Amino acid sequence: MQHLQPAVAANFTELSCQEEFSDWTAFQGRSQNDVPCRVVVFSAELSANEYFRSSWRRDTTLIQLIPHDGVPAIVESRDEEGIVYVATEALPGVSLAEYLAEEQLGWDEIADVGWQIASAVQHLHNGGIAHGGLSIQQVRINEQLRIHLLDSGIRHWIANARTEDGKADSMSQLYTQDFTALGQLLSQLAHSDTQQHTEPADIPGAWWSLIEDLSDDQSDRFPSTAREVQGRLGGILLDDSGESMDVVADRTGQSSRRNSIVDQLLPESPDAPPNAMLPKQHRRRRMLPGVVLIIAVVVVVAVVILLRK
Repeated sequence: MQHLQPAVAANFTELSCQEEFSDWTAFQGRSQNDVPCRVVVFSAELSANEYFRSSWRRDTTLIQLIPHDGVPAIVESRDEEGIVYVATEALPGVSLAEYLAEEQLGWDEIADVGWQIASAVQHLHNGGIAHGGLSIQQVRINEQLRIHLLDSGIRHWIANARTEDGKADSMSQLYTQDFTALGQLLSQLAHSDTQQHTEPADIPGAWWSLIEDLSDDQSDRFPSTAREVQGRLGGILLDDSGESMDVVADRTGQSSRRNSIVDQLLPESPDAPPNAMLPKQHRRRRMLPGVVLIIAVVVVVAVVILLRK
C-alpha cells in the first residue's frame, strides 16, 4: 500500500504515513472538518472479504457508543470505492514504548497508568469489543499521563477474515487474551520502573502477584473482568500509601469525563496548564486522609460487586 487510494485521500488533508503492514496502513492527517485523525486504510483484498467487513461494521458501530477518553472517537468509517478505512480522533501523545524510553515513572504513577488502561479495556468489553492487540505500542500517553488505546478490534477483524466461517475466537477467548496482554503490559511497566532502582522491592509485592495471576488463565486467581484489575490496582495504592501517598494529580483532561483513578478522587488543579509537560515533582500532590478513605470505599464496593456475581 505504497500509494493511498485517491478516493480515500480526497477525504483528508496533510496525510503522512505512520505505519505500514501487509494488510493495512496507518496515516496521520486531518478530516475535512479539520479534526486530527489516525486513518487506518485496509488492503483491497482484505476490504473485499465478507468476514472482515462484517466484523468491521459490527465493531465500529459499537465503538461509537463507548463514552471513554481512553477509546478515541471514530471520525469516519467508510468503504470508498472498495477500500475500507477507519479514521479515529488523534489525541496528543506518543506511544507508551516511546514515552518509557525517555521518561521514568514512579510505581504509583505506573499503577495509575495501568488503572486507566484497565478502565479503557473494561469499557470496550462492556460494549462487546475485544481490543485484540494490546501492547505498549498500542497505548498512547500524553504529557499529563492520560492514555488512549489505538486500533481497537482491528486484529480481530483480520483474524476473522483468515477463517472459513468468520469466527477466529469466541468473545470469551478474546477477552481472556486481552487480560493476558494487560498482564504483559503491566510487567513491562514494572520493569521499566526498576531500571533506575537497585532493588525491585521498591514496587509492592501485590503488583507482582497481580502480574503473575494475569499470566495464567487457568488459575483460580485469573481476573474475570478488567474491573477486577482496576480494584486490585487501587488496593495496591491504598495498602502502600498511608496518609501521605504521592499521586498524579496535576493533569487536565480532554473533556469533563474522568477515567484516571486519581482524577476520580481529586479535583483537577486549576493551575495545571493543558498540554504542557509538567516536571515530575509537580505531577505529584500529597493525598488527604479523606481521599484514602474514598479509595477504601471504591475497593470494597468493587469486591462486593465481584462476590455477588
